[in-house]
Amino acid sequence: MSYLQAIILGILQGITEFLPVSSSGHLAVVERFMDLGISPAALEAFDVMVHVATLIAVVIVFRKAIVEVFTTRRRLIPLYIVGCIPAGVAGAFLKLYGQDAFAGFKSSMICVGMAFIATGFILFLTRFIGKPSRDDETVTLNDAVRIGVYQAAALLPGISRSGVTIGAGVMGGLTRSFAAQFSFVMAIPLILGAAAVDAKHLIVDCPISPGVLVTGFLAAFATGLLALFGLVAVVKHGKLWLFALYLIPLGLGLIIYTMLK
Repeated sequence: MSYLQAIILGILQGITEFLPVSSSGHLAVVERFMDLGISPAALEAFDVMVHVATLIAVVIVFRKAIVEVFTTRRRLIPLYIVGCIPAGVAGAFLKLYGQDAFAGFKSSMICVGMAFIATGFILFLTRFIGKPSRDDETVTLNDAVRIGVYQAAALLPGISRSGVTIGAGVMGGLTRSFAAQFSFVMAIPLILGAAAVDAKHLIVDCPISPGVLVTGFLAAFATGLLALFGLVAVVKHGKLWLFALYLIPLGLGLIIYTMLK
């Protein structure tokens, strides 16, 4: 992997990890249509680094909310735990038994295109939601389970984790600000867990030089931080649905292109 490739992929990861457009879906498209000349092991090792970078960005942006969870809002802790369970179970199942099926989904641009459209549809529905009023005082176990199930679905490339979880929260009546906060704080243990599982590629057999890894890390961190601040502002103003205008045509384009080809 070259420094230029690290910068490009780092920027792509940083932007798409937080904007509701699916980082895994965009990476699948890049891998399909661009000959990057990067081995799967290198991509996996690089993925660990950029996820750590985006994790740090989440902690910085939501540091106040994280501190409050462990001080004045401890009732949220079990809800965050419950919300993480569906994705944790689904991720473990895919890792142990569903690698081939997952690889097949990722390599199919029709499947990825349909996932983009599904995400866009959920985002578009948020346009018709009034002004939600429920916050941390009224969020329930049912909310956590529902958002957790959406988060598990986001393991599929093309399903945006931030998009569907924030959308599920808003459609369930949570305020936009709290839905975004709940979504990203809930993602912290999952991102950390995924990085820990794959960390062996950085320690044992990493095929990428330290300089290239650091370059990708910094690119992902800087763009991720900007994208996260931008998304929070978009969500607060109720404009999350605008991303559907990008995702739905993208999904349709992928499907039509693949079928014609």
